[in-house]
Amino acid sequence: MTGPVESSAVDLTACDREPIHTPNAIQPFGLLVVLSESRLEITHVSGNSRDWLAVDPNSLLGNPVSELVGPELAAAIRAGLPQNERQYRTLSGRVVTRQSSFEASITVHRFPAGFILEIERAEDPKLAGQLFEQQWSVLGGLEHVSSPEALTKAAVEEISRATGYARVMCYRFDEHWNGEVVQEVTNGVPKRYLGHHFPHSDIPAQARELYLRNRVRVIPDVGYEPVPLVSNPARADLPPNLSDSVLRAVSPVHIQYLKNMAVFGTLAMSLVVEGRLWGMIVCHHDQPKSVPQSLRRFCDSLARMTGLHLESALRAQNQRETERLLGALADFSHALQRGMELKESIAAHTDTLLHTFDSQALVLSIAGEQYSFGKAVSTGKVDQLCERAGLRGNHEIAAADSTGELVFDTTDPDWIAGYLFLPISSGGDEYCIWLREERVSSIPWGGRPHKGEMSVHERLTPRVSFELWLEEVRGRSAPWSLAERGAAERLGEFLRLQLAGEVRQSRAREQALRRMAMHDDLTGLPNRSLLVDRLRQEMRKARRANTCVVLLFVDLDRFKPINDIHGHRVGDAVLKRVASRLADAVRESDTVARVGGDEFIVLAPVSHRPGEANESARVLAGKVAAAAVRPVKRGRAVHTVGCSIGIAVYPDLDLSADELMRTADHAMYEAKRVGGNTFRIAGPHSDAGDGLGDSPS
Repeated sequence: MTGPVESSAVDLTACDREPIHTPNAIQPFGLLVVLSESRLEITHVSGNSRDWLAVDPNSLLGNPVSELVGPELAAAIRAGLPQNERQYRTLSGRVVTRQSSFEASITVHRFPAGFILEIERAEDPKLAGQLFEQQWSVLGGLEHVSSPEALTKAAVEEISRATGYARVMCYRFDEHWNGEVVQEVTNGVPKRYLGHHFPHSDIPAQARELYLRNRVRVIPDVGYEPVPLVSNPARADLPPNLSDSVLRAVSPVHIQYLKNMAVFGTLAMSLVVEGRLWGMIVCHHDQPKSVPQSLRRFCDSLARMTGLHLESALRAQNQRETERLLGALADFSHALQRGMELKESIAAHTDTLLHTFDSQALVLSIAGEQYSFGKAVSTGKVDQLCERAGLRGNHEIAAADSTGELVFDTTDPDWIAGYLFLPISSGGDEYCIWLREERVSSIPWGGRPHKGEMSVHERLTPRVSFELWLEEVRGRSAPWSLAERGAAERLGEFLRLQLAGEVRQSRAREQALRRMAMHDDLTGLPNRSLLVDRLRQEMRKARRANTCVVLLFVDLDRFKPINDIHGHRVGDAVLKRVASRLADAVRESDTVARVGGDEFIVLAPVSHRPGEANESARVLAGKVAAAAVRPVKRGRAVHTVGCSIGIAVYPDLDLSADELMRTADHAMYEAKRVGGNTFRIAGPHSDAGDGLGDSPS
């Protein structure tokens, strides 16, 4: 096999329109069979049945599955059929036909029109046992790794040791779906891609969607010849959905892409964090390389556990950085609490506010007036930015590291390259906006970030160059981190309180601002400020009466994909419906507050003596989970979420209000880490739930 070939060898329409879910062909390292749902008759079979069974594929069509694998294995398949789509079952046995027989490993998938069998030759059973023992050691070791960098490094090293690939990399996506190789381990060949970036067009949107669904993909031989599926003429226009299939034939553009990289065997695992494709672990080999089923499962388990640990590590990292930023703003916050007016307080602490958010200017807009602090910027330029970026009327925080053509037609020097917009009123007329100047940077791309030429007929060819290519990036600011956004959002609560006290033009306006300061704009639930106030009151009452306060930290499961796939408008509608149901599920004396994007806290005073409130906490967790899991209908779509719950009970835990919330938050992370849809009770009377009722997986 040779290296790069002429790009004209591949001639396809654009990647986002390729039928990658229904290629109607497979890779030849296995045999694929499609069965009807009711009678388990063969409707499709891969054309390599002659090689595997010495049987013509057309002769198998319409026959029962027993004709393909023998009666004994057919009975086992029938008994183990998965009940739901996206589920699968694995079994092993001897395939017996009139012409041949062999030991096989079989994976059975359900899809809307029936079942898919993927048949591979059985592997050495000793390998599966060895990998099972190794798996527990490896997964146990991950529990002692805390940083995202160390987690990805450990995962890449373990997969390299287990698989023997020449090159194993961790590939991380940014917010624009460009990728960066953040870890690379080789078997002695030079490291080639560490630190290199790859454009989002290398992995199109529909491929990323597939990778979120099918977590492990393997190409044992990049030079394989696709094996077409053979079907009855009546089913020829209904190719089966092979999204969950390991044998699925790969896009010819991707195959050519790999050949251009001089890669001849690959294995890739998805890293999923909070329901989003965070990155991948990618293995490359310089010659064809088979991957047994048990080794694929080992790598899949390791990647899934790495994703869960990454989720916890990234949250903890973000929380630490957010708290650090808020600590830097302590003097400013104290000045507001002492009654200093907002404008004067910002003027007195301008350097702190700019340094904390790494900005050059800050603009405050209240009651129709603009006040600028730091580097000079005109009112007209800020107005243009807010208007053209659609910030007016926005009740959510917004940030961008590029303004593009948003700001123009002014005589001021055009220095604004990025902004962080913080609304302090629901209408968006009152706000703070931090402004950043351009930060020139260089991006090391793995080849020019360009994927081939598009002709007038929209034909696409993969790019052939992967040599280091430095791009100088201008017109962008430093990106805004999650911690900076989180700190700004928390700061916004103080600003809203301050603004509510300063603006007294009418009683109705003042009441609306006070409610805005204490309630979440989207759901109408109490926000963190009001929750903390009520929690402190209930803790004082509990101390006097020798009773308890139960605190539930609730984090929705599977909400992030709803936002990513259907957009924030649908996500907001789901949040509002879930919030309403949570409020209806508890007593009038309880409080349900929204404290983050998909995070809620339930505060419930109970009459139990200290040490006796766990059962009430369990019952309350069940009610909350039952309310959260109910499907939400939006048009013709039905959206379902679940929840992970962390529970802290006062005075079983003799903590302050802030410490009690943090403890419940940590318990929730423990529930999330074991797979979600359960709860954990923190403290000396700790308990763990076995699940919170029926919830789709």
